[in-house]
Amino acid sequence: MQPDHRPDPIADSTKEWSRRELLGAGGACLVAAGIGASMVASVEAAASLDPAIATLATVARDMFPHRAVPQQMFDDFAVRQLGTADAAAAQMLRGGLQDLDRRAGGGYRALDASARTALLASVAGTPFFGTVRFAALVTLYSDPAVVRLFGYEGASFEKGGYLMRSYDDLRWLPDPD
Repeated sequence: MQPDHRPDPIADSTKEWSRRELLGAGGACLVAAGIGASMVASVEAAASLDPAIATLATVARDMFPHRAVPQQMFDDFAVRQLGTADAAAAQMLRGGLQDLDRRAGGGYRALDASARTALLASVAGTPFFGTVRFAALVTLYSDPAVVRLFGYEGASFEKGGYLMRSYDDLRWLPDPD
């Protein structure tokens, strides 16, 4: 069987695009941008209709207070968690959020950051806390966009490993020499 030797239109930078190809690529970009914008709008709309989404996003951000991580990541996390197909898990999350609001004297999000942290510490042993902490940890730290914000450059095996590449390029630690 002969290998396919057709030129790759993406890799060939000298390729001249036809008007049809250019319009098609532009249209695909517009569709992708529209889908992304509608997803952002739908998360914002969901949070305005369901205050539990905004509260869960705040709880996750309080547990993992990385300034570099955009709020959208936490909002998306909250929408996915509260929209889970497992009715028992969704009910447990909603019950935990109601408990936080009750303990806060009306609204968890109305508290300042230090009061919210103290309140979370008081429920640290509950199934609600453990579930949110584990789900947020897995969701945030397995997202390539988030770990790139922390400086993780990705897998290095195919680039020769870490010893010869990026082993000692940490900028946030003092130089041991």
